[in-house]
Amino acid sequence: MRILRAVLALLVLLGSIALGGDGLAQPVLDPPPEESKETAEGTKTYDFDLSEYLTMGDITAVQAVFDDPTVCTEKEVDAAVFQILLRNATFEEKPFNQRAERYNRVTADLTVMQNGAELADYSQTDVQIVIGLSTDDGTHTVLGEALMGSAVGEVRTANYTYPSQPGGELSGESVVLSATVKKIERQIIPELIDATVGQISGSAFSTVQDFRASVRQDILQEKELAKAQAVWLAVKQAASVRKFPERELQTSIALYKQRYTSLAQRFELSLEQLVTVYMESDMETFEADAREYAEEKVKNDMIMTQLVRLQNMTLTDEEYLAGAEEYFAKEENHFASFEEFVEYYTEENLRQSILWDKALKAVVDRAVRIG
Repeated sequence: MRILRAVLALLVLLGSIALGGDGLAQPVLDPPPEESKETAEGTKTYDFDLSEYLTMGDITAVQAVFDDPTVCTEKEVDAAVFQILLRNATFEEKPFNQRAERYNRVTADLTVMQNGAELADYSQTDVQIVIGLSTDDGTHTVLGEALMGSAVGEVRTANYTYPSQPGGELSGESVVLSATVKKIERQIIPELIDATVGQISGSAFSTVQDFRASVRQDILQEKELAKAQAVWLAVKQAASVRKFPERELQTSIALYKQRYTSLAQRFELSLEQLVTVYMESDMETFEADAREYAEEKVKNDMIMTQLVRLQNMTLTDEEYLAGAEEYFAKEENHFASFEEFVEYYTEENLRQSILWDKALKAVVDRAVRIG
């Protein structure tokens, strides 16, 4: 399982190369293997006419569905604050004959079934699920709804489809979740006052007002990111690839394979052993996945390159330094200095990423909200 977890972690990293962790296309902020570095960096800029390869949609006023990122209501702040309070709640067991209600915590044994067979690696005992608590785990959200009104000893089931994502061992696959209820607890929400706000928020807030202002800012930032994601997807959907530039496609395929090869070597395995034994796949599927990944990455790269060209974008040294320092601030725990950070990612790579950010932001700023 240790090797399998490492495989999944690498898969997530590989997915972030073609599509940034926030869903936006980005260049690779991870140096390619030394044996392919020169070729990879030489093709990143796509310094040739892309019109025979890619057709772009109109980028002057892209239409997309998103919430207004300048508006945050008190109701939205209240809901976000409540979720934080719920995460800080304490719990006490309810009487045996009482049923689970929203925001109660249910302890259950979870069985994951697929095609009538149990997936033992995914089944768990004593899983704690807070009904109605927002989490990144989609299984808990689905189970929470299924457990509403349940009693101790009762079995509740729910259908669940794992999200399609790089690194997901069951990516896109459907299963049946079966939860046997063992305990139900009611929540005790902490009181949000100036004296406790710092402890509840985990930050140095001295007043509830400051805390709520921070929550409001977080919501607005999330809406801004959601807007950028929606606009990027609209741009991507409007673009069509006529054909792929072969050199860039083959380079991306080679990088994909090299990363898996490096992982295999780390555990003294051959690439075929990694794919067939630990990924439970076959080399033919691996080759198809490599090409699918490369096509997605090359399409993203071409689109972003065209966004720069169609808007006649350039990057000043001041913009580069500001952007690089912003990137560094997010990763400074991993580097001894800004200079080490730049050396690791290379100035060329950072400049391209920052220029792409600038080009996409201009499109996002002009986008038209619909729906």
